[in-house]
Amino acid sequence: MKQIGTETGKLIAISDNGFGGYVFLDTLSQYESRIAVIGPDDYRTYDMSLYDFFVKISAGKLAI
Repeated sequence: MKQIGTETGKLIAISDNGFGGYVFLDTLSQYESRIAVIGPDDYRTYDMSLYDFFVKISAGKLAI
């Protein structure tokens, strides 16, 4: 069984949400940065800076 997110070499794992979802930095994104949250039956992307992503999570404005 492969680990979630390893089907492509463009994703770098940076965190997990504690519920089987993993947070990846998409290194091939053409945006400022793209963060992907991948888990069982879940695939979401966010086009924002990595800093803004974690600030929004810590402020409770973004749930992963």
